[in-house]
Amino acid sequence: MLQMLTLEEWANEKYRSNPPSVSTLRNYAKQNMFSPPAKKEGRFWRVREDAELVGTLTTPVAVSYTHLTLPTKA
Repeated sequence: MLQMLTLEEWANEKYRSNPPSVSTLRNYAKQNMFSPPAKKEGRFWRVREDAELVGTLTTPVAVSYTHLTLPTKA
């Protein structure tokens, strides 16, 4: 069974040297940049031990179609 680790524990396990700071990892967790996603438990963010940083894969785009008109039949 996979364990849930704090961000600091995860970083120490994942990186041999110079892991990202805890504040950077918190920002990544808030922005859903972990797969599977990080979870907030009390005041700690936790990730599964097999979690990976994937970055922002997609960004929603808001498109407005109000300026378009429908063609009329002649």
